[in-house]
Amino acid sequence: MPARTMKLPCKLTDEGRVTWANQLAEALKAKRELEARKKDQARKLKIQIDARQSEIDQLQEELTEGSYLTEVVVREEKQGNTIVTIRVDTGEIVAKRSPTISEQEAEQEEEQEEETAKPAKPTNGRRRKKAAKKPTNGRRKKREPDESPEEEDADDTWDRINRAAELSDGEE
Repeated sequence: MPARTMKLPCKLTDEGRVTWANQLAEALKAKRELEARKKDQARKLKIQIDARQSEIDQLQEELTEGSYLTEVVVREEKQGNTIVTIRVDTGEIVAKRSPTISEQEAEQEEEQEEETAKPAKPTNGRRRKKAAKKPTNGRRKKREPDESPEEEDADDTWDRINRAAELSDGEE
């Protein structure tokens, strides 16, 4: 009969054991590296799959709603005590809000600057003459107990106006 081969157990020598141990270590290391690559690839693929799912969800929502979000040029405008945001392309008001504290302060500063920059009222070419002071003999008018300083100032103002009118009537 012809000879053939069979797999049969053989005893390892000490040298054989070292060789087999080295091969085992290399095989285990290669397997761990493959598993690590597999996990890394799975993580990368999961990220890509999740990104695609987000894109699908957004497209479905936009299709259902019939609109989508995009960058549009807008401007803000003050209307009364409200700041409105208006789309430049359509003129549509897209938001309303109250002015911020800094916007309110800036507006107050602008109003004060405008008031101080207003030109003097025209006098029709006539200059106003200063009225002569009423002699007081060094004493101020005594204030009645129920009369406030504002009322006293108002009375003095009217007295000065009347004196100025009398003086200008006398000059004409």
